[in-house]
Amino acid sequence: MKTSKAQKVEIERNKQYNHPKLPKGEILENFTNIGRVWGALLSSHSGEQHHDVPPHLVSHMLVALKQVRAVVPTTYQDDDYVDGENYLKFAGRMDPQNPDGDKPVYDYD
Repeated sequence: MKTSKAQKVEIERNKQYNHPKLPKGEILENFTNIGRVWGALLSSHSGEQHHDVPPHLVSHMLVALKQVRAVVPTTYQDDDYVDGENYLKFAGRMDPQNPDGDKPVYDYD
């Protein structure tokens, strides 16, 4: 079976960003931590308390970032599409309504 560009990128990113104590391919902790930081930044900026951004929404927001970049009419970057594909897949895996999705590593409420 041939490995897609998106699968190759996911494998490479797992090597770069995976926490050594988590199982290979575990992205939930990484996206949870990004959501915590984004919530803290929003709180600091607005002066109001903001909740953490849930990991599946972090992933949806990164999909949106790639979509915005992809529609710039003067450039084409293959990674906008490859990364967008992976982020959308991750969003599905981390969606709390997905009964077969990734289970939380820890409670962040």
